[in-house]
Amino acid sequence: MTVEAEKGFNFEDYDLTFSKKGLKNYNKEFKNAMIEKKDNGKHYLPKGKYQVFIEGVSNEFEIK
Repeated sequence: MTVEAEKGFNFEDYDLTFSKKGLKNYNKEFKNAMIEKKDNGKHYLPKGKYQVFIEGVSNEFEIK
């Protein structure tokens, strides 16, 4: 995911879906995980705690 940012506060929407490449990499790493395609044709991150790193700064979030 690439985002163009300007000096100051920047915001990027992310709908918690996998890209095709992201899903392929996730399935390689977690062979027993089953990520089902939803009715809208998208694959979403499973429930759990996640960490996002941007230029050395991290933030945690949870999908319930």
